[in-house]
Amino acid sequence: MIRESRQGRSDCRDATGDDLDAATPRRVLDRDAVAWLAGQGIRYLHAANADEEMSFKRTVELLQRMPGATAAIAQAFHETSREDHSLRWALLYLLAEVGDASAAEIFFKAAAEPVPSRDRYPQGCETPRDGEVLVRTMAIAGLARTVPDNKDATELLYKLLAAQPERALRIETVKALMALDPRAAGRIKETLPKELHFVTDLTKVRAEALAVEHETKTIDKARLAPQLGAKPSSPRSSCCRCP
Repeated sequence: MIRESRQGRSDCRDATGDDLDAATPRRVLDRDAVAWLAGQGIRYLHAANADEEMSFKRTVELLQRMPGATAAIAQAFHETSREDHSLRWALLYLLAEVGDASAAEIFFKAAAEPVPSRDRYPQGCETPRDGEVLVRTMAIAGLARTVPDNKDATELLYKLLAAQPERALRIETVKALMALDPRAAGRIKETLPKELHFVTDLTKVRAEALAVEHETKTIDKARLAPQLGAKPSSPRSSCCRCP
């Protein structure tokens, strides 16, 4: 996270999305019982043990049974501060876990929003724009997840491919479409500029199959696309050391 100090220079400090605990003031999650329950889901989203993992699972199950849960989570997402990328990401993740097919339009609108212009910080910190890209990446994953139960979701992904010019997000959309239908390359290429046609040839492999050795503890999770179904980790911004 980067803020301007009183001296007018950029000041950097650690900012992680893994601090969504009960003490964090999140007024959008206190509106009613459904919103409060969504807040509990987010609290346990980064489960540290089996008990918390079970708490997250049970919270999702309760939300799935509650009328208006999808609308309440969407409302919280829209009312959350634009700067709070971690909470916005977490709300979209929770919405995808609830699994309401009617959420397809919500995911589409979140993914199709224009990405802010690129900021440049002298220290090289990640910028708010990076957080915005991660939020939209989560929205694309959520939209793809609604496809089996929503016949219009696939068309929304194609619509997103045309509506969202951000290169990274177009690539994520193509990956989602190709995962759903490996024969979709022809239609995809009709929408994409020629320099992005290579995306339809990308192959998904397990990390163990890669020849490059790496220390897993040093991987910056902010640069990994969110994986639904795996243990979640909301966006975190790397910081630079300020003098």
